[in-house]
Amino acid sequence: MIDFEKALKWHKEHQAAITVIGCHNEVKIPFGVLELSNGKLGRILEKPVHDVIINTGVYIMEPRVIFYLSPGRCMDMDELINMVAKKETISVYPIYGGWFDIGQWEEYSKVIEKMQSLK
Repeated sequence: MIDFEKALKWHKEHQAAITVIGCHNEVKIPFGVLELSNGKLGRILEKPVHDVIINTGVYIMEPRVIFYLSPGRCMDMDELINMVAKKETISVYPIYGGWFDIGQWEEYSKVIEKMQSLK
């Protein structure tokens, strides 16, 4: 769950042009991963788990960010963030748990099931 009041406070404290809401996630690879060095096996990592902070697609932006946009030109958020990052501060407000990626059909279905079970 995102506490937007705390996220906005974070954004202001970090004097950021954009704050990206990031969520801790564990990415589990269900296979052995081969690390190579010059075409030779360095080591095998059996079913590694990577702790990462993922982009939730929720942002806080200062009004001046609009001036980075060109009229009539489409721009993805990652492109805008990278452009702004060259000149200004981009912060990441971390959250832990309580976020679902409804942009993925399987996750969306899980969220629907979870919400229906709360009735």
